[in-house]
Formats: sequence, C-alpha cells, structure tokens
Amino acid sequence: MSTLIIYYSLTGHVKKFVEKLKEETNFESFEITTKSTFQYKGPLKFIAGGFQSISGSNPAINDFNLNLDDYDRFIFISPVWAEGYAAPFNSFLTKYDFANKEIIIGVSCMGSHKSAIKKFKTKLPMSKIIDTFVIYDKKFEENDLVIKSLKKY
Repeated sequence: MSTLIIYYSLTGHVKKFVEKLKEETNFESFEITTKSTFQYKGPLKFIAGGFQSISGSNPAINDFNLNLDDYDRFIFISPVWAEGYAAPFNSFLTKYDFANKEIIIGVSCMGSHKSAIKKFKTKLPMSKIIDTFVIYDKKFEENDLVIKSLKKY
C-alpha cells in the first residue's frame, strides 16, 4: 500500500516533523502552499489564521501534479488554528475527493487538539479514518514516539 503525507506548515514546525517522518518511513509527501504569501507577522498571524479557520475560509492554493489515485492511504498534518485545521487544508479538502481512502489525521498544537481532529473527520465523511495523532512543538521524544507508531503503516 502506498502512503502520501499531505501537510500545511506556516511556521515550519510541521514541515520539520514531516521531514523526519519521511526519513524514517520513506513515505512521499506533498506540501499544500497558497498562491499568496500569508501577510501577517507576529501575533497577528495567529489571529488572522484563527479567523480564517473559524470562518471556513478557502484561500487559493497552488495546483500540483501528483495523481492522488496512485495512493491508497494519506496522512494529513495541519497546525491547529482556533481549534480547527489550517484554512489552506479546507481549500485542499474542498477541491479533492478522498472518499473510501484510508486517512490518518495529525495535528500540531500547543494545547487542545480534539476539536481540530473532529472538524477534519466532519470534512471527510466518506473516508476511512484509521488513526489520529498529535505533535507538539519542542516535545521531541513524544514526536519520536508518534513517528515510531506511524511506521506500521
């Protein structure tokens, strides 16, 4: 079975985790990128990102030339924005169909994550959610355990 990691990373934390996960598993990855640069800095970026997440915003994302039908399983990894997943993921999930695909949901946060995972599941009603996980900034040992658990896929 082939697995693709699909992720969004605003600050680089998720990207760093994905790079380590790829080294350990040889899974392929794809980074969701937006057509325009996120223009806010400092605390404003968290406020703006949270507003986008709460409002269900669909920022324009860049196209890619991967054939998603080549993969049986997907690992989605997103930072948590205002108890939801990042708005660029909303754009991605609106654009592409993952019905009957196996999905593993991962979120990166410093606090509560249950709402973000629930929102992912709601957006993927026809998918087979087979696992979920959380990664935390600067909790390297815990993140290493997550990577170890994902090796079974």
